[in-house]
Amino acid sequence: MRWHLLDLAPAAVVGVFALASPLACGPSGGGGGGGSAGDAGPDASGGSGGSAGAAGASGAAGQGGAPEDASPDGTSGTGGFSGAGGAAGSGGTTDGGPLDATPDAVSLTCGDGIRGLDEECDDGNSLDDDACTSACVVTDYLVGQAQLAEGGVPPPGRYLGEGRHPVAAGTDGYAIAFVEAEQVPPRVSLQAFDPQGVRIGDALNITPGGPALLWSNPVVAALPAGRYAVAWNDFSGDGDEVGVALRLVDPSGAPPNGAPQYANTTTAFSQLNPDVLRVGGDVVIAWEDDSAVGTGPDLRFRVVPTSLNLSGTSEQTLAATSAAETAVCLAAFSGSWAAAWRQSAAGGTEAVAAKAGALAWSVGPHLPGPASDKPALVELDSTTLLLVYTESIDSADAGVANGSRLRGALLRTGQPGATASFVLEPASPPSSQSQPVATVVGGRTFIAWRSASTAGDPTAEQLWLQEATWDGATLSLATPLALPRWPAHGQDDQRFPALASSPLAPQGALVAAWDDYGRVLGGIEGAPDVLSELIPVPILRTAAQDGGS
Repeated sequence: MRWHLLDLAPAAVVGVFALASPLACGPSGGGGGGGSAGDAGPDASGGSGGSAGAAGASGAAGQGGAPEDASPDGTSGTGGFSGAGGAAGSGGTTDGGPLDATPDAVSLTCGDGIRGLDEECDDGNSLDDDACTSACVVTDYLVGQAQLAEGGVPPPGRYLGEGRHPVAAGTDGYAIAFVEAEQVPPRVSLQAFDPQGVRIGDALNITPGGPALLWSNPVVAALPAGRYAVAWNDFSGDGDEVGVALRLVDPSGAPPNGAPQYANTTTAFSQLNPDVLRVGGDVVIAWEDDSAVGTGPDLRFRVVPTSLNLSGTSEQTLAATSAAETAVCLAAFSGSWAAAWRQSAAGGTEAVAAKAGALAWSVGPHLPGPASDKPALVELDSTTLLLVYTESIDSADAGVANGSRLRGALLRTGQPGATASFVLEPASPPSSQSQPVATVVGGRTFIAWRSASTAGDPTAEQLWLQEATWDGATLSLATPLALPRWPAHGQDDQRFPALASSPLAPQGALVAAWDDYGRVLGGIEGAPDVLSELIPVPILRTAAQDGGS
């Protein structure tokens, strides 16, 4: 266990430590009293017992595993540890709750569709052109169908763009939206996958009515019945400059056709750079609005049903101060939603603002990060959000920014207003960091980002993935992993990571996608192209496959 403190303002200090066990544990007993019982472990595993207090009574027994649908008995809880002069606690009970008639399935071999303890994944098929190889190893794969190079010329390029959520997942699978800039005409496409990461047909053209903008920046939200809401920057369709196009897509139905709808009702000048989020039976769309000369850009939003029927709904204001508000990001929070965005401040600095219902927070000011960056926002619990953003730094004290790094902030419902931030240490100093993203999978929080290239490094720009554990008081940061699964796939540049949470059984999976500029898959890959991974959690990387990277 390793403890260190993050760099915080004096008013707030957050401790950070790494947990070694996936089971919950009881707290230590107070002086003379035994420790309390351990919590039930996940998935019908027994909790560890509480430790006894110093010279006190024994720790209470660990609880049995929590009841689980179609589950066997929970494994035995670990006994409490003896305090000085105290007797050891008794072992936990074995029962994990009432049994259903059918026990949990157990993996017998790779390829049976049940993830074993020694398998990174198991999709139950023998395909290698999908998210999980026939050897049950997670792999990087092309989002769109493989393309053929002609005469040594790379196939047409594809990229995600700068949208906050170009990837979305639900019970029926997941989908990734991207721009095919070299098609004639350019288009926005959506590739759908089943829950195991197998493509559902070819990518669908979301913009059949005309050329798409090269900076369409599409975003997507997963809806019931395997459908998706896609929003993007569209030129002149709303009557004046750029508007926020919106389309309902059913990968199992007819291909998209006709004109899209528009989320914005204000059409003067441009409305652009949307984000989209499903919250229960609603879809929230938020975007930048350039129409107000005195205060713009401002932020607007609209809440519509999952049918995307705009009737009876209206455009509303999210932020419209005298400052410039841009780069909006949406996140589910406490049964509803929250938003964060960049906001200009005095002296060429900026802040990151956030809002959830009537509550508002502000973090900063600081030197603005790269223009393409958006803040990342994710729910840690029903009262706390984690905000991750980029600030520029002057490491040479030369009076001008020469790099950027990630900072984080804990936004608590009981402490709105100005909020302290802390540094998220770079994986390999002194590389700059940018393009942060975050999501939660099965109660596990993940952060990803891009690190800049350093002189002489053939891997150039790289992507990183880090798990963060929140216990209600402290944030624990694990060792970062290289996001491309294979070391050879980290050559040259990778940019704009995107994450989504899949409910893939038994504990969920992380859907990751990014722009790859290295053509690491050879002649079938465009320049650039979109790669992806489907990573079941807890994440396992088998050392025998790649030396433990």
